[in-house]
Amino acid sequence: MDRTVVLHVDDVGMCHGANVAFAELSRLGTVTSGSVMVPCPWFSEAAEMAADDDSLDLGVHLTLTSEKPHYRWGPLTRPSPAAGLTDPDGYLWRDVSSVRRHAHPDAVEAELRAQVDRALAAGIDVTHLDALAKEGTRFTRAYATTASCSASRSVILTGLHNHANGQFGHTHDYHKFETFRSCAALSLPLQLKSLGYRTAHIGKLHVAPEAVYRFDQYLPTPGGGHNTPKWVDACKPLFAEKTSEPFFLCFWTTDPHRSNDVESTAPEAIKPNRFGNPPKGKEYPGTPEVAYDPAALPVPAFLPDTSECRGELAQYYQSVTRTDKALGALVAALKEAGQYDNTLILFTADHGMAFPGAKTTVYESGLHVPFVVRAPGSAGGIANDALISHADITPALLDAAGGYDPAKKGPKTLLPVAKPGVGENSGPKFANYHGRSWLGLLGREHVEGWDELMASHTFHEIQMYYPMRAVRDRRYKLIWNLAAPLPYPFASDLWAASTWQAQFQKGKDAPYGKRTVGSYIQRPPFEL
Repeated sequence: MDRTVVLHVDDVGMCHGANVAFAELSRLGTVTSGSVMVPCPWFSEAAEMAADDDSLDLGVHLTLTSEKPHYRWGPLTRPSPAAGLTDPDGYLWRDVSSVRRHAHPDAVEAELRAQVDRALAAGIDVTHLDALAKEGTRFTRAYATTASCSASRSVILTGLHNHANGQFGHTHDYHKFETFRSCAALSLPLQLKSLGYRTAHIGKLHVAPEAVYRFDQYLPTPGGGHNTPKWVDACKPLFAEKTSEPFFLCFWTTDPHRSNDVESTAPEAIKPNRFGNPPKGKEYPGTPEVAYDPAALPVPAFLPDTSECRGELAQYYQSVTRTDKALGALVAALKEAGQYDNTLILFTADHGMAFPGAKTTVYESGLHVPFVVRAPGSAGGIANDALISHADITPALLDAAGGYDPAKKGPKTLLPVAKPGVGENSGPKFANYHGRSWLGLLGREHVEGWDELMASHTFHEIQMYYPMRAVRDRRYKLIWNLAAPLPYPFASDLWAASTWQAQFQKGKDAPYGKRTVGSYIQRPPFEL
């Protein structure tokens, strides 16, 4: 197996000497990369060096501490003492234990976001996704309409809410949910095929039937199901094909979904899920792993700050990082084929984090998703605040291909639907999408009229009947738990999660984020 050694320089930006040393060692080929601490006094010099020399591989070292005896720095956000980010002298704390003891989670999130934002403004590409956002539009208030894999993917590819299109839950194994065949009239891959596109899919599809979701090609996954950067090799022939026909590719990773493996070396009695990662100390061929220190990670407010949760978060972020590497490899392949400048790229997720409190809920943590669109001819580095959802993806992409009729919020041409067999229910006739095109929002920060969204959930696994409906505007969200007298059902992988089990075993009064175990399971009919 090929092995790679990465020599990384930490704490760039701390002083002028550190910056010069990093730059000189990089040019000599002695070191591979470095990371800069944004709150430090010499950050600006390091950022200028990186901007002037593309060969410098410089990332960001997020920090909440300032440990030197006589050389200190403070937070970018200038918080009040009540936020708990600073010591009595007004500097960041000297050690991690003080940060954990005093800092408020909201203040931590605000500070880390400020550090990332300042780095991006200075031209440092923190991740491949940040680099894409610098060339496109980042929708800050984008949402899935349901936090369940199959159901959400059906919304992405039909522009219809899953409670209407029939994909109420999972399609695999004994779950057997399928989209109504009548949705073929609106289906994104079928519509694009009718407009002359070559359609291809790689990775996790997780919807049915093929009559609705047929692609021309189903590409293999070289390197295995989780070595996603290597999948790009299977996509290169699609990019290089000599034809006047454009292509439509769904590059749908399994990561960062929970996997069937746990990290056996973890110190906790209940081991963390590996989220598709290789065992500790291992890597997939040709793809170096980035591991995270559980103790140093921020914990989202909806989760419990426990060692079990931190262990799973470290695995989750490692899986997310590998997905970001895949995005970088995909962009590089498009550039190599000469296709990057004429390709619209959309990056999003089918739902929120695969943790109890997010996935299978209609809470913010379950529905709020990343959403970046890079389109030829559109301004870059834009943050747009429109409330958009996955129901808007099919109309927008069809709009980009010239096949969308905004007046009727539907395709210009409805496609034929196969006649159902005896006893089959092909579903109601559909002529319009539930969503609408966001193509005209690209390159703009704010547009009036994008101020409310709908969400729904019915099943996930076949045994998980718990219908929910939600409506939100820019300030409020109202959730209707139609089956509220019933206990909230768990997906099998979320029930087994060490994050959940560690708290559940303590009893119904144990804290789970900002609620208790008992209040998470037994919910009221309405939540505002």
